[in-house]
Amino acid sequence: MKDLAIVFPGQGSQYIGMGKELYDKYDYVKNIFKEANEALEKDITKLIFNGNEEELKDTRNAQVTILTVSYAAYKVFENEIGMEPKILAGHSLGEISALVVAGAIDFFHGVKIVRKRAEIMAEAMNGSIGGMAAVSSINSDIVKEICIELSNETDSIAISNYNSKKQIVISGNKDLVILAKNKLDALGAKTTLLEVSAAFHSRYMKNAGEKFKLELEKYNFKPLNRKVLSNVTADFYESASDIKDVLSRQIYSPVRWLEIIEKIKKYSGQAIEMAPKNVLTNLSKKDDKKFPIFKFEKENDIKAVIEQIYPNSKYLTKDDFVERILANVVCTKNNNFNNDEYDAGVVNPYKKLQKMNTDLKASEREISVEEMKEALDLLKEIFDTKKTEISVQKERFNQLLLETDLKGLLSYYVNAKFQ
Repeated sequence: MKDLAIVFPGQGSQYIGMGKELYDKYDYVKNIFKEANEALEKDITKLIFNGNEEELKDTRNAQVTILTVSYAAYKVFENEIGMEPKILAGHSLGEISALVVAGAIDFFHGVKIVRKRAEIMAEAMNGSIGGMAAVSSINSDIVKEICIELSNETDSIAISNYNSKKQIVISGNKDLVILAKNKLDALGAKTTLLEVSAAFHSRYMKNAGEKFKLELEKYNFKPLNRKVLSNVTADFYESASDIKDVLSRQIYSPVRWLEIIEKIKKYSGQAIEMAPKNVLTNLSKKDDKKFPIFKFEKENDIKAVIEQIYPNSKYLTKDDFVERILANVVCTKNNNFNNDEYDAGVVNPYKKLQKMNTDLKASEREISVEEMKEALDLLKEIFDTKKTEISVQKERFNQLLLETDLKGLLSYYVNAKFQ
């Protein structure tokens, strides 16, 4: 099994109705949306599901709603699939989503940070002379040369996004962007002016970046619990102390997404893109069709992703898992003859497992990863109470995961119990 990277999309991936399927099914997703509403003192849930496209597209709305949907999708992935990602990364705005998931800042304050980022960027758009254009079908070195040729001491243009081998974005003075577009068109490139009124990820946004850093100074960022790649350096954050400087520089620095994907390929081997949409998946697939990157946005993606990550595993039916755990309890010798301890640590957990099994059989759904974890917790409690030797416990847990084809899916969780 390959290690996993999770990637988060940036602005432009928003759409009306994003996240609705997960919201309708999972109560914890509803709570995430509620928390975002409270952080913003605004009902963004209504905007996401029933608003209009133009309002959602506004930078001040797009950024906070994308963070909310991305984080909600990740929590579904975490709860229903349970595999721990080795690496996190995000395209521009998505980097903050990655840092929230990595524990650098909690979601509530992450939403507040992103709202301020969006407000600062929107302010920079007022009266701006900036513009941007997407460029493809031409070598990036040629694009870079044209940008240098057209730039002067007063006005400039530069590559702002290295999105893939086949797509880059230029950003800068709007008139120079149009001149560059014409030159590139004449050389056979495919170019598209973007519907923005500012030169994002260019030197024209430096003042915005400095304002954002002042905002970031209000927060204390915690140590990262996973590796996170930076758009500015295309490398891993070394510590939480780097976050304020790197995130502020990101606003006026090129997005080095192509290098980030190459680093993911080197250190991970496969990736999953969280909702909304699958922009990053498509960019990567156009460069390398064999690279295993998959989208995770809707309920049917859960089974599809499990099948992709664990091609030899099965998505358990509601009867399999808990029944096997119950069988393990029955066939494990008891070495504890204290009646009170036995009742509390064996009888009561066993009754909980029986009820879980009965409820699952009566339902129309499949067992979730969270329920599997709960069942494993109860089994561990029973083993410990029965004073089962650790070597025997490990053997039983491993046998259980092998029998259910879930060793890859839950082994990290089981291993943590014996550390």
